[in-house]
Amino acid sequence: LSLINILSDVKNSSTSPPFPPPETIVNFSFEFAVFEKRFHWMTITLDEASDSVSALVSAFKQYDHRLTEARAWIQRSEVVLREKTENVGQSRSLDEEDAKKHLLVIQNLVSAFSDGKRLVDVVEGVASDLLTCAVETNRWVVN
Repeated sequence: LSLINILSDVKNSSTSPPFPPPETIVNFSFEFAVFEKRFHWMTITLDEASDSVSALVSAFKQYDHRLTEARAWIQRSEVVLREKTENVGQSRSLDEEDAKKHLLVIQNLVSAFSDGKRLVDVVEGVASDLLTCAVETNRWVVN
């Protein structure tokens, strides 16, 4: 017996009982409980999907930010290296101040290399997180 069938039977019958029969109430309660469980499951599923999409958007933003940082670092390093290699061919003696400047530039490049390596590692980590989030989101979309 379905609640819809019972209600349509009651509506179509010429004599309607003052109260629905007890089996109708039990059936309605059962159907309502089933719908409530389905609604609860759908709500949880949508919340999890929303969290996955939010994580994916966040990972995309973080990836884009880290990629921009890495590209800027590479560009700065190329400019500094190009400037220094252009000056290498010149034959002139360095005074103490110029030597300190060149030493400082070399030290900055070495520390920048460490920063660049860290950025590459971070970008790889973010890309991995992004892939994980994409797989999770795909799982929700397919289901």
